[in-house]
Amino acid sequence: MNNTNRVLNRTGILLIGVVLTAVGGFVAGASLVADWLDAWKAWTKEFAAWSGRLIDSTPFADTGHSWILLAVVALAIIAIVLLMVAVFRQGRGRTAILVTEQNEAGGIAVDSSVAEESIREALKGHPDLVSVRVTTYRVRDASVIGISVNTRRGISPTEVRAAIDRVVDRWDAVLGRELPVVISLHGGIPSRLAKTTRLSEPMP
Repeated sequence: MNNTNRVLNRTGILLIGVVLTAVGGFVAGASLVADWLDAWKAWTKEFAAWSGRLIDSTPFADTGHSWILLAVVALAIIAIVLLMVAVFRQGRGRTAILVTEQNEAGGIAVDSSVAEESIREALKGHPDLVSVRVTTYRVRDASVIGISVNTRRGISPTEVRAAIDRVVDRWDAVLGRELPVVISLHGGIPSRLAKTTRLSEPMP
């Protein structure tokens, strides 16, 4: 959950996958079929000769360089900048401020760590949970609390969800408003290594 455009991410991954698959398929075919390799060598020679003539026929002023090469360099720089922006945006979206209130007397801000620590401590001692992680994100100008837990083996997800809901409800009552919450339940290695809990004590 971050500020990265999900559609853009998926589109980029799809395009890269298609290109790599096509190149890999062609290389595999060329290594198995001699005619493919000969055709590839002939085409590369023709392309090199054609591109050389094109560059020689497109000089840029008195620089001695083709404007096509300059345009390619400019596009490469733009692509690098866009990729760097995409990289630096990855994982962002977390916020240190949970909510803010403004009135005539002034304003007040609640730090995200207050809610995160409060919810984490309330859930940490629960016998059904192996680990708890609480984070706060900014999604569409609204704060969202993300709760990710690893449960022990043999535990009902419904019971764990109900326990988390009770903790969140108490926090909402303290805060005086309801905040969006995303709950993620996991099993995985920590659950397989933990002992099976058959009976759990209800969370206070």
